[in-house]
Amino acid sequence: MLTMEVHMAEIESYRGVPASALREEKNLSERRTERFEEFNARRSAMLAEAVNREADRKANRAEQLSDDADRIARRAVLGMGNRVDVTV
Repeated sequence: MLTMEVHMAEIESYRGVPASALREEKNLSERRTERFEEFNARRSAMLAEAVNREADRKANRAEQLSDDADRIARRAVLGMGNRVDVTV
């Protein structure tokens, strides 16, 4: 029985840490990985939301500019005859 205890001590000293510490380290590593993945998922969701908001803002601005251009074009066509004689 003494030889078994000696061998176990040698195994622990060879690794430098007991097996339970390795399991705890693995659990810690797994938790860190999970937190990192959760962080990345939240960051990706926030980035996607920001991109969508920016796309909506640009689409609204483009629609506004298009409406302004249409209004200016109608005003120019309707208003030209009153200011300039273009008869031939």
